[in-house]
Amino acid sequence: MRVATRAAALLVAATLPVLPVAVPTPAFAADDDCSGDFTEAHSADAISKPFEELNVERAQTISKGEGVGVAVIDSGVDKDSSSFVNLADEIILGGLNKGELRAAHGTEVAGLIAGGERDGKITGIAPEARILSVRVYDDNTAKGEESDEDVDLTAEGIAKGIDVAVDNADRYNIKVINVSLTTGSTEALKDAVKRAQANDILVVAATGNRTGDGDEEIEPYEPGENAKKFPASYDGVLGVNANTAAGETENDVAGYVLASRSTDVTAPTALAVTAYPEGGTCLLSEDQVATSWSTAMVSGLAAMIWEEFPKYTPEQTAARIMETANGSTDDRNVFTGFGVIRPVEALTRDLTISREGEVSGARPERKETGRASAPEPPADRYADARRSFVWWGLLAGGALVLAALLRPLFARQRR
Repeated sequence: MRVATRAAALLVAATLPVLPVAVPTPAFAADDDCSGDFTEAHSADAISKPFEELNVERAQTISKGEGVGVAVIDSGVDKDSSSFVNLADEIILGGLNKGELRAAHGTEVAGLIAGGERDGKITGIAPEARILSVRVYDDNTAKGEESDEDVDLTAEGIAKGIDVAVDNADRYNIKVINVSLTTGSTEALKDAVKRAQANDILVVAATGNRTGDGDEEIEPYEPGENAKKFPASYDGVLGVNANTAAGETENDVAGYVLASRSTDVTAPTALAVTAYPEGGTCLLSEDQVATSWSTAMVSGLAAMIWEEFPKYTPEQTAARIMETANGSTDDRNVFTGFGVIRPVEALTRDLTISREGEVSGARPERKETGRASAPEPPADRYADARRSFVWWGLLAGGALVLAALLRPLFARQRR
């Protein structure tokens, strides 16, 4: 959560997938893949690997984000998706297409936040949260088409979308605004974020992928990189990066996402299952280590925390997410921030957090496993006397040995 220091120029959508030099063979059927023509039916029966790693099933026994509103500032959400248990409404900005959905991105983001179960398998991290979809851009390129009627994604559009979410906060109990997008800094966007914060809403935003808009290329990672993408780089915004799956060393995260000191936490995204238009579901590929998806997961976790701690401020919610991540709060990393989120710990750790987000008096984390330690031996009341006795014994013994050695010398002197 950092302060912006300069204005940026071109908008970069944080959602675009990054293609590595060598693309591995997909471990799923083609009709499961979150790509291609989203007007065709998709169906993914797989277990969502990131949620399995994050122990989300256990976390959902504590909270599912019931009744907490999350505004998704994006490309719109498929209203007919059977993966949603609580899609509250959709608001479309003026000038945008009012008809068919033209991009799948917003549906995929919302699915990771509040997707319903698929035959007992998890889709969304907070399935009982209420999604308010705020459509701020159209994009036919996801369907391999281009249209003069498309409205491009802009910083102004994101700012208007945030304002719409704030205007409807009471109606939909909006506690979180999810921005799985990146852009440059503008006064309108900065003011919209400040307005959301003034209304006790937590803004969660992507820190950016190593990909550009269209044909734009971003330079390979070099030590010292500190990308500034917005709104993630504004003060008070919870910035989210993405990481590879636990234990996978063949994937270099620097090849997928940007390094940024705006990163607060991270989450794995590859092989997650999410909602897809036309009422379907799809599987994110091994290559989709992307900040759009990780941002959605963190927004869902925030909704879970607010159900469990309904009187929390945005600062308290953000602090709990960061404090319980698996990194160190004393050693922030430009790729992982304070570490990978841990939903169970975020919902259960005994923490004292001020309304301003200051953590104090936190109890040490209980170890899940570990060997029992041997009991302390009882106090020895005679230890000091025993030590004195040993020393006096050593001195007496030494005197006897010395006397024995000197006895012949004294005997010769008497002759």
